[in-house]
Order: sequence, then structure tokens, then C-alpha cells
Amino acid sequence: MPNGGWSYRPYAAQRRADAREPRPKPGKIAQNPRLRDFLQDHVTWRWSPEQICHALRTRFPDQPEMHVVHETTYQALYDQGRGGLRRQLNRALRTGRATELNSRPRRTLDWETPAERLSELLAA
Repeated sequence: MPNGGWSYRPYAAQRRADAREPRPKPGKIAQNPRLRDFLQDHVTWRWSPEQICHALRTRFPDQPEMHVVHETTYQALYDQGRGGLRRQLNRALRTGRATELNSRPRRTLDWETPAERLSELLAA
């Protein structure tokens, strides 16, 4: 044995590492009702997770338990298995409006689509 009488055993090491870090651990949002209520209110007001996280850091500068990154907020909203925010709040996110408007910008502005204009030119 070149290492002074012992050898590395990867499977045993992995078992020890798994035992040290039990998963799933409870999320920060699920453990802190004040944080959860703040997030629920602001998502209902249609704030983005980035805006919410900035507001948390501004409003609670000396309370790190009230600070989360926007990825944590997204995870709480979309990964319901972690138990963070209510399922109804997903509807409050600003996801569909921009897509809806972008799919019909010419109609909104009373412009012709290229296909409509081409058919007019070919018919004339």
C-alpha cells in the first residue's frame, strides 16, 4: 500500500457523506412565516422574484434570515414539493402577458402582417 497502510474507499466515503447531509432539508421560506408572508404579498402584487429579493435586502438590512436570492423564490414557486408558497401564486407571476402581447403586436397597433401585405400586392 503506497499511502502508508491505508487506501481510499470511495463507497464508504460516499456513505459517510450521505449520512452527514440528510436530504431533503426544510427550505428557508417554509421555515420562516414572516418571510413567506412577505413573498406571498409581493408575488400577489405581481412583483418579480428579483424585485422581491431586492426589497427584502432593503427593508431588512440587518436580518439575514429575511434575505433570499431570486433562485430560492423561483424554486419555492415552481417546485411545490419543497412546500414554499401556495400554488395559487403561480398565476400571479408575470409570465403570460408579454407572450400574449408579443404574439399579436401588429394587430394591437393596427399594422398589417407581412403575409397580409404580400397577398394584397399579389391580388392587385
